[in-house]
Order: sequence, then C-alpha cells, then structure tokens
Amino acid sequence: MSQPPPPPTPLPSLSDQLLAGQMPSQDQIIARLQQADPLQALLVLAFGLVCLLLGWKLFKAVIIANAALVGGVLGYRLAQELSAGPNLPIILGICGALLLGVMAWPLMKVAVSVMAALVGGVIGLAAWSQIAGATNHPAVQQYAWAGGLIGLITLGLLAWVIFRFTVMLFTAFQGSFLAVTAVVALLLKHTGMEPRLRETLAEDRYLLSLIVLVLGLVGFALQYASTSKKGGAPKKPAGG
Repeated sequence: MSQPPPPPTPLPSLSDQLLAGQMPSQDQIIARLQQADPLQALLVLAFGLVCLLLGWKLFKAVIIANAALVGGVLGYRLAQELSAGPNLPIILGICGALLLGVMAWPLMKVAVSVMAALVGGVIGLAAWSQIAGATNHPAVQQYAWAGGLIGLITLGLLAWVIFRFTVMLFTAFQGSFLAVTAVVALLLKHTGMEPRLRETLAEDRYLLSLIVLVLGLVGFALQYASTSKKGGAPKKPAGG
C-alpha cells in the first residue's frame, strides 16, 4: 500500500531570511509568487511601475507608502511575537503603518535615507549571493550579510550627499524588482505559460536577476533624463 506524499516544507519567512543575511533561493521566490493573489500582483505591478518611472517626481508619496508598509510589517511581527489574540496582529499592523507613514512626512530626508539603506541592503545581499554562486564559491555565500551591510551603509549615506541621485537609484531598482516579480506571479497563474516559464527559469538561474538589473538601469536612466531636461536644482525636502 503506497504511502501518501509528505506534506510540502513550509516556506521560511522572507523577513527572517533577510534579517539573517540570507537571500531566498529562486525556487523559494517562485513558490511565494505562485501563492500570490492576482489582484495583489496587479497592485504591486502598478506601484512598481510608479516607482520605476516616476520615482523622483512622486518620491514623497513613494516614501510614505514604503514607510507605511514597513510599519505595518513591524507591527504585525511584534504582535506575532507577543502571541496574543488573533486580531492583535492586524490592529498593531495598522497602527504601525499609520505611525511610520505619518512620521515620514515631517522627517522626509531621514525617511529617504532609511528607505535607501534598506533597498541598498537588499541589493548588496542579492549581488553578493549572485556573484558567489556564479563564480562557484558557495562557501562565500555565508558572508552575504557583508554585501548587504555595504549596500545599506552606502545608499543610506549617499542620501545625505547626493539626494536626487539616491532617490532615483533606489526607486528605480525597487520598482524594477516589484514589477518583474508581479509579472512573473501573473504568468505563473496562466496554465499555458506556467510550465514553460518554470523550465526557462530553471535553465537560467540568473535570468530574473538580470532582468531586474537591466530594467532598473533603464528606469534610472529615464528618471534622470526627465529631470535633466527641466534643469535647475530641485528643492530640498523639509524635515530631517
């Protein structure tokens, strides 16, 4: 008598992986994207395109949205750690989102520095992991946290020196990542595209990273070109 297949291994928390200095594998990313709701994917795609193409023009709205998202995640995780009632994570998540979202407005430059540091940390972590894998040095991947730390410090400090450049850079790459992952999530929902897409991604483990990199550079170039045509230095944001 055949035994039932073992239950699938639960995916580790994305925030736990990033805080531990580990990048999720491509298989884990695809598994998460396959579980995504199509409506959520469309909303993420829209927000990603706004960040990618209009990151500098709408940077205050982008920063406030990012701050609210971070606050919501922190509040939700705090409630989970407290092991309280089922409604507390949602309540603390909403409170955290409102708190950091409102604080980001008067402290805009500080918020930009923090958001740039977070995005820079993820970029550094991903770059270190990808380079270590491409050069067949898996032992080096355990030090991927060092790449994340370098990216975090670099972009976090650059926001105080070359503000506009930093905003365009991190919004372009944030938008690129969100847009690409949202499109992949939608394609995985299509029964005709899903097997072919999985096969393509399995054959080239660095395809997603390359698309995110190229699209991010294109978004940065478009933002820079649109601001250069106007000329003149932008006004510095209030706060900070």
